[in-house]
Amino acid sequence: MSARIYEPKNQVRFAIADMGRGIHASLKAHHSVGTDAQAIERALTERISGRSERRNLGMGLANVYGIVRAARGDMFILSLAGVVEFRGSEQRLRPRTLDASFPGTLVFLRLPMRNLTSGTIADLLDPWSL
Repeated sequence: MSARIYEPKNQVRFAIADMGRGIHASLKAHHSVGTDAQAIERALTERISGRSERRNLGMGLANVYGIVRAARGDMFILSLAGVVEFRGSEQRLRPRTLDASFPGTLVFLRLPMRNLTSGTIADLLDPWSL
């Protein structure tokens, strides 16, 4: 995981990656999924999970998607050959399939910082300011 503040653009950007088996493989044990891109779209739905235990099922990506939508941010999820993009300016998901494949899952988020004075977030995130 990586996070960075881009003050000139007034944005916070996050990147999260894992080299696991991918969203499609995780979901197919418990849900009907088609392509890798369709599996990513399905994973953005509440209560959809690759786990079988009954606690906290399927809220992670659904909550992230909700935050990105509400903030009118951008999200890009790549898992195996599937890609789903969400642009806050369009407020819609754009799924597609790539010719190549990423071994795992990669998520990029871009959230706008609004109504904050310059440096406020940076001061909070600075580990030396504690």
